[in-house]
This record gives sequence, C-alpha cells and structure tokens, in this order.
Amino acid sequence: LTSSSIAGRARVTVFPPAVVTGTIVGSTTKVTSAYTFGGRSFTVWKTNTIDGVFNADIVYDSGDELERLVAARRPLLFNADWNTETGLVGSFESRSAAKGPEPEGVAVGTAYGRQWMVLALERDSGIMLYDVTNPVMPQFRQYLNTSLPGGNILQKNAGDVSPEGVLFLEAADSPTGKPMVIVSYELSGTVAMFELTAPAPTKAGK
Repeated sequence: LTSSSIAGRARVTVFPPAVVTGTIVGSTTKVTSAYTFGGRSFTVWKTNTIDGVFNADIVYDSGDELERLVAARRPLLFNADWNTETGLVGSFESRSAAKGPEPEGVAVGTAYGRQWMVLALERDSGIMLYDVTNPVMPQFRQYLNTSLPGGNILQKNAGDVSPEGVLFLEAADSPTGKPMVIVSYELSGTVAMFELTAPAPTKAGK
C-alpha cells in the first residue's frame, strides 16, 4: 500500500486502526482497510469535562465539501500548489494525492448577530467563510482567493499565497468599527485584511 505504484503519493498507514493494536507489522501483514492521512475537511467537536477528564464528540465534519467548493470555483487550478523553487503555481491536481487544499488556520467570531468561522486553505491559498451559528449544521457563505496565478512568488507579484494565520476581530475590537478578518500568508509574505460588511451574507458567495 505504501508503494507509489499502488497508492501514488497518497500516504497510507499500516498501523492502527488499519490493523489490530499490538500486531507486529511486516511485509506479509494483511490489511483489511486502508487509512490515508491529509487534512481535507474541518471538524466540529462538542467538548465535555467530566471529573477533570477532557473528552469530545464529533458533531459535524465537512467531508469532501471544501474540495467540491474549490473545484467548482477554480476548476483549472483545483488542488494546484505553488512551487517554491520556480515561484509558479503548480499543475491541476498536483496536491490531490497529498493533502488537497490543506485547511491550515481557523478563527471564529461574532458579527451581525451570527457566529462565523473563517477557514484558511494553505495550499489552495483561499479562505472560506462559514456561518456556524448552528454548529451541527455549518453553512458555507463565501470563498475568497486573492492569489494571482499568473504571478511569481519569488518576484513578489503573485498576490496573497499560502494563508497560515487567521485573526477574527469583532466590531468592538476593530479599528474600523466593523468586524474584520486578518490573514497572514506564508509564501507571499503578505497580510490581507477583509472587512465583513452588513448585511451579513445569506447565500453562498462566489
């Protein structure tokens, strides 16, 4: 399963839960289920504290929604990564066998009477806005990507590439008096500021 001729670049584990705990894994070990790594979704957990022991239960997972949303909006650049050696954007699906869009950073905050989550997609370079007022049914609202595919990150003309850190400023903490999202981008070395304006979006954005 770990051979590139079988699984490509997909990272497949031969350890639990693929095999029974305690099994000595060898070249002849039979694996009934394959488990791959890679952050392609976001998960909402319900936390509980019982007698000082922290535990949590999953109440929602986005599954393949992030990739479907990106594919619909950037079909020619779906799962395309940026090459740090050439400075150019990679080819279509160059990240599909690895970690896909790779959601990297997340921030939450309150604006216009709703709870919002901003998700940064490191490899895709986009950010997504979700209404998480009902945490068991998050609603996608908008996708923004300010990278410039025709640019070069080495020449500093590729826009905002590879978001890492995300900060949600509620209106009371914002210098403009309106809720704001601040995003830092690793490969482009840039910082972008996005203002959430009223009325809050009620339909999926572009």
